Amino acid sequence: MRISWYKYLIGPFLLLLVASAVPAASTFMVGGISYRITSNATVSVYHDYNQNYDTIRVLTIPSTVTNRGVTYTVTSIDPYSFSSMNNLKRVEIASTVTSIGNAAFFGTNIKEVILPASLTTIGDSLFYATNLQSIVIPPSVTSIGKESFNFCRSLITVEIPSSVTSIGKDAFSCCEELTSITIPSSVTSIKSSTFFRCTNLKRVILPTSLTSIGAFAFVECTSLDSLCIPASVTLIQEGAFFGCTDLKRMYMCRSSPVPFKPDMFVFEGVDTDNCTLFVPAGSKEYYATAEQWKNFSSIVEFTPPVIDRPEMNPSTVFYDSYTGTLQFNGSGKRAFVSVYDTKGVVWLNQTSMNSDAILVGALPKSIYVVKVSTEAGSFTTKVLVQ
Repeated sequence: MRISWYKYLIGPFLLLLVASAVPAASTFMVGGISYRITSNATVSVYHDYNQNYDTIRVLTIPSTVTNRGVTYTVTSIDPYSFSSMNNLKRVEIASTVTSIGNAAFFGTNIKEVILPASLTTIGDSLFYATNLQSIVIPPSVTSIGKESFNFCRSLITVEIPSSVTSIGKDAFSCCEELTSITIPSSVTSIKSSTFFRCTNLKRVILPTSLTSIGAFAFVECTSLDSLCIPASVTLIQEGAFFGCTDLKRMYMCRSSPVPFKPDMFVFEGVDTDNCTLFVPAGSKEYYATAEQWKNFSSIVEFTPPVIDRPEMNPSTVFYDSYTGTLQFNGSGKRAFVSVYDTKGVVWLNQTSMNSDAILVGALPKSIYVVKVSTEAGSFTTKVLVQ
């Protein structure tokens, strides 16, 4: 992956030239925040390079602001608006703001941002190289731009709502503290280098809607120890799992192997002698002879979950014996989960708030019935532990 720093370094200087050409009457400052008039009734937050913002540590972007007797609604934030506020730590943005420009927080020391419920897009490079530690993306957002969280080395948690349909390339690249991620069922593609060098990423939940995994998507995710690739995936591009040195279990739910060329190096750096490849019953011989799949020394057949009510479209549920967790992506954030064996013995009754993984502990080899109930409905599936 090539990091093009220059295109962002020149951005503020271009905006400085533009700002110098903006008539003074069209801009004003209230409460330490600079505004640019965009209509008779609206304004946008912008960065006035003639001002010194070094003392600002906390900002609240209001819904309205008054200047010279006229009240304006704050509807947008310009690109690079906060990029040189070196001491800024926290920002809360009013719900009237529907647009935040690309790279608005680029390179700041910001740790917390409260995004408005009206926002529809996380712009390109919005939080590039910030100190952001966690983020809740509002359910109004439909897309996450490219490099939006790139180099957020302190980012530990992020919640992606089901409203998101696209995630740009390099979106979470080099988020070294990120430990888990759940991709919602509304997303069908993981773009190139999305999780490049997320070295602490241990758990990834992929939806059954997923059809493709881009080039170098999980390069050097050295803590990733297990992964379930749904049967819906038909394309995996070069170097997708390059350098995933700790991968111990890979569940491939597709009966026919995704085709690879010899020079794609999809699993380069994966210890294929010690990583077990689980494939659907009856497909072992196909994987054992397929390019790159055949490099796995241990290929074990298993029975992917059978969904009793497919109209609910629940994501694949599987048991990871390495971590002792039941992993799934439920149809709602709050889910009640029951697990019992073929004799009716209950092994788990638990409410999960995240609906992505529940610690069950060691389960004896058997077939288990898993019931999941959410606000959106319920479904039952069977999980084989072997």
